[in-house]
Order: sequence, then C-alpha cells, then structure tokens
Amino acid sequence: MLMRRTALGLLAGGLLPAGRLTAASAADSAGISTIAPTDDTSGVKDQQAISAALAAGDAVQLVPGTYYLDAGLAVDTMLAGCGPATRLIPVGFTGPIVTMGSRSMVSNLQFYGGSMSAADNPATDAISLSAGATQVFVDNITAFYVNGWVLNPQPIQSATHMSVVGIR
Repeated sequence: MLMRRTALGLLAGGLLPAGRLTAASAADSAGISTIAPTDDTSGVKDQQAISAALAAGDAVQLVPGTYYLDAGLAVDTMLAGCGPATRLIPVGFTGPIVTMGSRSMVSNLQFYGGSMSAADNPATDAISLSAGATQVFVDNITAFYVNGWVLNPQPIQSATHMSVVGIR
C-alpha cells in the first residue's frame, strides 16, 4: 500500500517502511497515483504518465504490465510495482532508468533490458542515486539483461542511509 509523502513517514525527517504506517495514515490515500501501461512501445506515453505523477509529488503504484520508457524517471517519493509482473523497459536512451533522490523508495519492479542479450540493449543502469541523495530504500528488484549496473552507487559523495533488500 502506498501513501503520500507525509504518510510514508517523512514526518520527523525519516522514511518508515510501509508496514510501519499507523492505521490513521494507512486510511489516507491522497497523493497516490495508480498507473496502468499504455502498450505504447515508443515509450513516450508511459514515461510521460509516470513522470507527471512523480513530478506532482505523488507516490506511484504501477499495476502489472510492461512499461516502455523513452527517458529515465526521477523518483523523489515512491515508485512501486507488483513484483516481476511490473516490467520497465528502456527504449532508445542511455543513462539510468530510475534516478532516486533523497527520501525515496523503489520497490517491487522488474527492469528488463529489452532483448535477451545485454550487449544489444541501451547502456542503462537500472537504478542510480542523484548526487547527495540520502535515505533511499530499494526493495524486491529484479533485473534481466540490463546493460549497466542494477544499482549504481557511484554518485554517492557523502554519508548516506540506504536500505537494499532483495535485488535479483
């Protein structure tokens, strides 16, 4: 279950896992965007829909399906799917598929390079951190044929708090 930024526990300066939400905050569903894939293989429509919701400060829940992206996603809140049934495929761009900012969470997603040969796919990292990002959480991520890092920690320039659970 996804909550808006305040319900995610960003009160008092810390991000709490979804399982630690109170009953009062779990009942508040404002600030959640549920997005379904468009089947637009150019990547334009899926990328625009997801980016618009993230830019508005919403937590984003992706329903099962394949999402084609023609550009990377900047996540400063929460981006969650439904496990391996929610697949992100980059189309014709290089760089990270997801760039995480401070106090963000990415969970239950599959990153798929596009073809069954990593060398034939765009040079992309599945997840990267923005410079100076702190308090980031990565949970239950699967990656296949990604032509780059699954989780690229290189932008970390100072102390950070990171929780990584279940990368396959």
